[in-house]
Amino acid sequence: ACGDILSQIMSDPEAGPFLSPVDPVAEGLPYYGEYVDTPMDLGRVQKAYLSGGYATAHDLRCDVITVWHNCLIYFTASSQRYAAARRLARQFEDSYRRRVLPPGHQGMEGFTHGSVWLGASVKVHWEDDHQWYTAVVDDYEERGGGKHMYHIIYDQDGEEEWIELPSVDVFVQLDPP
Repeated sequence: ACGDILSQIMSDPEAGPFLSPVDPVAEGLPYYGEYVDTPMDLGRVQKAYLSGGYATAHDLRCDVITVWHNCLIYFTASSQRYAAARRLARQFEDSYRRRVLPPGHQGMEGFTHGSVWLGASVKVHWEDDHQWYTAVVDDYEERGGGKHMYHIIYDQDGEEEWIELPSVDVFVQLDPP
C-alpha cells in the first residue's frame, strides 16, 4: 500500500519541488539550513522504500511527514510551495488512513490491551503540525463499545489527553515497559 500511496503523491503535478533535495543556494533560500535540521525529499523516501530501507509503514510515513514539515516551517503560508505541501500532505494522510491499518502500521500483528502499556513511551502524530510528539501512557480504561482508552502525558509541555489504541496516529513502543 505504501508504494502505491507514494507513487500517487509523486505523480501529482505539484509534487515537483518535493521530488529531490532542496538546494538552498541554487533556489535562493537564505537561512534554509537554520530552519531545517533533517532534510528529506520524496525521491529519497522512494529510494529507501524500493531498497527495503523501511521496516514498517510507520517509518516511511515519518519521512514523508518530514518532507511536509520542512516546507511548512520555512516557506510562508502565502507561497505556492506551502499550499502544495498542505494539499499533498492531506492527500497522503487520507490515503494512508484508508489503506494502512493499525497495529500493522508499526509491524505488529496484534495488540494486547490493558495496563501492560502503563509507562510505555508513545509518539503521537498531530496532523496540523506535521510533527510527532512524545508522551507516556499513565492510565488505561476500557469503555463501552469495545473502546480501549489510554491516558497520556506529553513530554514537551505536560499536556494530557485520552487516546484510543491502536491508532495509525500513535506509535507505541513495541515492548511494554
